[in-house]
Amino acid sequence: MNANIKPTFALVVLNKNDADSLNLVLNETDLKLFNTVLGIDGNSNDNSLEIFKKYSIPCINKISGGRGGAIKYAIKNISEDYIIFLSSDGEEDPGDLPKIKQELLNGAELVIASRMLKGSGFKSDHNYYYIHRKIFLLIISFMVKLFFGGDIKDCWNGYRGLNTKVAKTLNLSENDFLLEAQMTIKFLKRGYLVSEVKTIERPRYFGKSQNPVFLSGWGHIFLLIKEFFSRD
Repeated sequence: MNANIKPTFALVVLNKNDADSLNLVLNETDLKLFNTVLGIDGNSNDNSLEIFKKYSIPCINKISGGRGGAIKYAIKNISEDYIIFLSSDGEEDPGDLPKIKQELLNGAELVIASRMLKGSGFKSDHNYYYIHRKIFLLIISFMVKLFFGGDIKDCWNGYRGLNTKVAKTLNLSENDFLLEAQMTIKFLKRGYLVSEVKTIERPRYFGKSQNPVFLSGWGHIFLLIKEFFSRD
């Protein structure tokens, strides 16, 4: 990238039926850090769209494919040099956004806010109800390292930033909560620089996770097998 041209950044806020949390998250996010801020909403039946409007954030609604579909839509349609994805449930600390930006500027093509690095925190650290999610994550991240190289501790956390131009070439195909792990794998398979920054996962502000953990766990196993045999 030409050193005389200032890189551009887009923030994509992913939301579904988390209007109260969305309001709090946007209130604590420094939106001025970004050239573009876009909301992508999963057909919420609460007042989420009004919250986006309150902050003058354009919002795309009714994207098929769940979370994965929303991420693929953003990669396809956003022209900024880098995209960072932020969820609206309050688990992801917007205070980490400058760290992700800086790591991208330092040359990483994919930056994951990792809950598994020393000094980071996973939500099971303060609520053992989620310990099975941490165990699944440890297993899947180890298998990603074994099959595809790298040393990524948190292969599927959705709090991440990426090089848009590179991401457009990856032929991402998964939907829902498998997309992030597939993205990590494809970056690794193609030899791009993937790095992690420390983050402390917070409790959700409201509601419950919409990720079916056991179905997602087996889905990640099948994803690993498919990507291992895929030449793409």
